[in-house]
Amino acid sequence: MNQNIEREANDLLLRRRRKPIDEFTKMGFRVGVKKYYKKGIPKVKINGQILFEFFVLSYKVSDWGTLIPILPPYHELPSFAQFLYSYQKEGETILEENNIK
Repeated sequence: MNQNIEREANDLLLRRRRKPIDEFTKMGFRVGVKKYYKKGIPKVKINGQILFEFFVLSYKVSDWGTLIPILPPYHELPSFAQFLYSYQKEGETILEENNIK
């Protein structure tokens, strides 16, 4: 019985579809890519920075007084593949605007 539950959970994870990118997400990616493009920052870190700048729901104060960002559930966040698409698209635009080849 446990194997059936695990198999169903794995099937759900494999078939999970992301929601289409809305205007707010496009704007967040656009601003974030313009801010961090060509600064030698890895794309994974840029994606994380964008998530923490534009998708934080609220903050929680830890026992030591530091703010901990609260993000939406994983399935509601844009995927890394969606970020990469936006990064490539916006990167080309940035290069064209600055006449960089």
